[in-house]
Amino acid sequence: MAENTLVDKILALQDKYESLQKQLADPEVIADMKKYVQLNKDYKELEPIIKAGLEYKKMVDGRGQGHHDQREG
Repeated sequence: MAENTLVDKILALQDKYESLQKQLADPEVIADMKKYVQLNKDYKELEPIIKAGLEYKKMVDGRGQGHHDQREG
């Protein structure tokens, strides 16, 4: 159960990460250097967390699949 909560948090952070990506590509944000710098900082801080989180999700999903395969075989 705790794994699902962690995966949910990872997915929520991923949504924020993707939102930051879109904002950083917005010409209005690029024109506002102060806002751009802050968003870029937030983006860079989330990057390793998202990478590790997606790797964790992949392992959890794979482990669930592995248990499923073992029961069939």
